[in-house]
Amino acid sequence: MIRAIESLGVRPVIDSSFHLQELPAAFRHQEAGRHIGKIVVEM
Repeated sequence: MIRAIESLGVRPVIDSSFHLQELPAAFRHQEAGRHIGKIVVEM
């Protein structure tokens, strides 16, 4: 499965990105349930 995903170039859909300091806002965004895709938290 991993080889198939890598060979096809499948990538996750990123909805939004937050810095670690914005972690509470990231959780609020997730809790609202309006996201489509991944919510990324960067360090």
